[in-house]
Amino acid sequence: MLQTFRTFYWPWCQKCLIYPDAAHDLVRRVNGVLSNFSHYSMDVLYKRFTSYCTSYYGNCLWSLEDLVAWRKSLQKISKLSSMSHCKLLPIIANYIPIYEQLLCRLYKFVVEARSSNNIINRLLMSVALNGSKSSVSRSLLHLGAYVNET
Repeated sequence: MLQTFRTFYWPWCQKCLIYPDAAHDLVRRVNGVLSNFSHYSMDVLYKRFTSYCTSYYGNCLWSLEDLVAWRKSLQKISKLSSMSHCKLLPIIANYIPIYEQLLCRLYKFVVEARSSNNIINRLLMSVALNGSKSSVSRSLLHLGAYVNET
């Protein structure tokens, strides 16, 4: 099971703009959940996916442009076809979409860094806000576009 899942998903993870180690860690954790809890109901699987597989440490440095590994993992947990539409996954799983979760976390990160007592944190955040072409700066553009759409 582990080898099959890895060969099916790992090529997707290499294309992700999430750091490849984070995508690989997600695949490893999903394999663990499926090997231990695959005979349980979907509700249990989704709760295990949420608690064991969604580590967002360092997520403010991720690029929000491509979250293929997360979607593929949720499809695998849900036992859905790879052709299922990505917009339906959060509805089926009764789960807040990953993009929105990461934008909320990014917003909290920006607020905390802007109001930090550390001058270096404030300086780096002001550089990112002024368009430094870093992953944080690109993610801030996504945040701004998302806020303007809603």
